[in-house]
Amino acid sequence: MNPVLSELLDKGEFFEIEKAQPDSKKQVALFVKYMKKLVDAITNSIPFFPPELLIICQTIYESVNKKFPDYTYVAVGSFVFLRFVCPALVSPESGNIVDIPQPQCKRPFITLAKVIQSIANGSDNLAKWPLLEPEADFLKDCSCQIFDFLKDVCRTDRTVSIPVNLDPHPVSYEFNFLHRYFYTHELEIRRALLEDYRSFSEFESLKYFWLMIDRDLAVLGQPKMEFKNEIPSFIKDNMDEYPQLYEFMSSHAFRDVGALNSGISFAHESMSADGLPILTLTFRRFSSNGVDVETVVYRTFQIYARIWTSKHFLVLDCTEFDEQEIDVKKLTSLFASLLPPIALKNCKGYFYFNIGENFMNKWGRLLGQSNPYITHSVPQHFVNSYTDPELAKSLGLSGQSLEVLQDVRVTLNDVTLYDSKLKRFTPISLKIGNKYFLILHETSKHYKIQGWDKLLDIKFNDVYEIGKVTSVDITSTTGVKNEFTVNLTGSRTLVFSSSKYLEIVKLFYYALDRIEEEYVNEDQAPATKHDVNERENLERYDILCHIFLNVWVGYVVMTTSSDQSLTTYWLSHKKHLTLTADLISVSHPKCTF
Repeated sequence: MNPVLSELLDKGEFFEIEKAQPDSKKQVALFVKYMKKLVDAITNSIPFFPPELLIICQTIYESVNKKFPDYTYVAVGSFVFLRFVCPALVSPESGNIVDIPQPQCKRPFITLAKVIQSIANGSDNLAKWPLLEPEADFLKDCSCQIFDFLKDVCRTDRTVSIPVNLDPHPVSYEFNFLHRYFYTHELEIRRALLEDYRSFSEFESLKYFWLMIDRDLAVLGQPKMEFKNEIPSFIKDNMDEYPQLYEFMSSHAFRDVGALNSGISFAHESMSADGLPILTLTFRRFSSNGVDVETVVYRTFQIYARIWTSKHFLVLDCTEFDEQEIDVKKLTSLFASLLPPIALKNCKGYFYFNIGENFMNKWGRLLGQSNPYITHSVPQHFVNSYTDPELAKSLGLSGQSLEVLQDVRVTLNDVTLYDSKLKRFTPISLKIGNKYFLILHETSKHYKIQGWDKLLDIKFNDVYEIGKVTSVDITSTTGVKNEFTVNLTGSRTLVFSSSKYLEIVKLFYYALDRIEEEYVNEDQAPATKHDVNERENLERYDILCHIFLNVWVGYVVMTTSSDQSLTTYWLSHKKHLTLTADLISVSHPKCTF
C-alpha cells in the first residue's frame, strides 16, 4: 500500500465522492485512479502473505463451505479486509505505512476503505455513492479482481509450511519475575506447602525456610512496577464511537512491552494544587532504549484514558528533548489522529516546559491549525524552569527533570552564544552543574502561529548532559576574542564568548573529570571498598549468617543423628536451600563468589 498512499499524499490529489462537488467528474476520476492502483497492489500481494494468515484463510474457507457454500469467499473477504486491509487504510500511520501530516488528509483513504469493504462483503449497491453510478462497470471489474484474489488465498491445494522451533534456546533467568511472584503469591505458596507436610520435623524446616524468605523480601522491598498489556475501560466501552483508537490499542496490546517494564518512564500522572489530574509526557532517550513511536503513544493513552473524561492538565516536558531520539512528525500525526474529542474538551491547559530551538523547529507545525488543542482553544502555556520556578515545581515533573533544576553549581551571566543563522553572538546565562549544563537565552524569539492573534515570545532553555561533551577548546572560529567551543557527541558544537572563558573551560573539565572518576569507581572498585552505606553492609552480613547457620545446622544434625547423613540432609533441604541461594545470588551479587 505504501507506494499508492505515498503517491496520493505527495501529489495532494485528494478527492471527495460522498458529496456532490462543482468538479465532481475530476473527483471521481481521481477516485478511479487510486482505486485501480490500490486494488492492483492488494491482489498482487499474495507472495507477501504470512503463512499463518494463509492457513487461517484456508480454515475459514473449509469451515464455512460445509454449511454455507455460497458465502465462503465473502466470509474470508470479511476477515481479510475488515481485520487487516481496511484498518491499515483508515489508520496507515499506526501500521508504519505512511505518516499523515494532517487528519483531513485521511479522508480519501477512508473513502477507499469503505468502497473496498463493501465490495469484499459482496455488495453491489451504489446508493451510498451516487457519484459512482457511471463507474458501475469499473467497480464490477474491481469486484471480480478482488474475488479472484480471495479464491487464490483460499486454495486448499496450496501447501503452507510454518517453521517450528523444536529446539528453543533456554529462557534466561528473570529474577524480577521471581521477586514479583513471591511478593504477590506468598500466602498461597505457604498454604500449598503446609498442606503437604507430614511431620513436625518437616514443619520446623518449613518454618525456618519461610522466616529466611521473609528476611530476604524485607531486604528487597517491593518489586519493580510492571506495566501490562491492557486496554483502558473507556476505549473498550467506546470502541464503536472511536474504532481507530480501539484498533490501535488492541493491535498494540499484544506487542512485547519489555520497554515499558525496563524502568524507562516517559508518561506519568500527578495532581495539581487545585486537585486536577496532570498527565506529563517526558522526552527520553527513546530510540537508544528501543522505544518506538507506537509504544510512546500506546503507553501515553493507557494513562491518559484514565483522566481525559474529567478536567485535567497536559504537560510536555522538553528538558531532555533530542531530535535524534524520536520521529516527531510521526509522533504528532499519530497522537493527533487518535485523540478523542472528549480529551480536548476537558483539557484546561497545555504546558510546554523547557523548550529549546531544536524542539520548536521540529514541533512548530503542531502549534498551528493542525494541532487539535489549538483548534479547540485549549490554553497554551510556555514555561521556563528559571523564569517560572514556582510554576515549574507544580507541574508534576519527573524526578530527572527536577534533578536538572537542582543540579546547578555555578551561574555565569557574562556569556554570549554564537548563532550560526544570525551570524552573531547573543546573550545567554550559562549554568553548570555536576551532570548537566544549561543555556538560558536572554533574548526572546518571536513566532507567528497560525490561528493565533498575537506573536508568541519564547525564551529558550537548552539542557545538555556534561557526559556528552567530548572536549572544550579555546578557539578563534569567529574572530571574536575570549572565544571557546564546547564539542558534543554527534559532531555538534557550541561556540561561546566570555571574559571568564578560562574559568569556564576549567569548570567543564572539572565536571568531566568528576563524571569519569565516578564511572571508574562504580565499574572497577572492588566490593571491599566502602562504596555502600553501613546499613547495606549489615544486611548483607546478616544474609551470609543465615547461609552459614544453615550449613551449621546440617552439620549438627549429621553428627548427632545416627540415621541421617550429610547427603540425606542435603536431599531433604535441597529445594529450600537452592531457592534461597538463587534469591541471594541475584539480589546481592556482592555477597556471592
